[in-house]
Amino acid sequence: MMTGKYSSPFGHREFSERMDKYQKEQSDMRLKAAKMREILDKSVDDAKGIDEFIALIGNYADVEILTPEVVSQLIDKIAVHDGQTVDGVRTQQLDIHWRFVGNLAM
Repeated sequence: MMTGKYSSPFGHREFSERMDKYQKEQSDMRLKAAKMREILDKSVDDAKGIDEFIALIGNYADVEILTPEVVSQLIDKIAVHDGQTVDGVRTQQLDIHWRFVGNLAM
């Protein structure tokens, strides 16, 4: 099939199908790139938070008395869960949410 001064090795329908497939691939790639940017931005924010926490905690490396001021500088909140008794032993989960870094699993 020849039109104008350009030729195509395949017909209009096949060209349209290939173009649709290409456009879908481009759209998928844009979505993946946007998700990857979000992940990267979050990682950068997390790293900044960790750096800020390390700088802050350095001020309290030699603390001998845990005062309310020290606690308020280092901790955002403490979540206290319901207590449980298993085999006569009472346990209670506490989640400490540190400033800049959040809840660290221990």
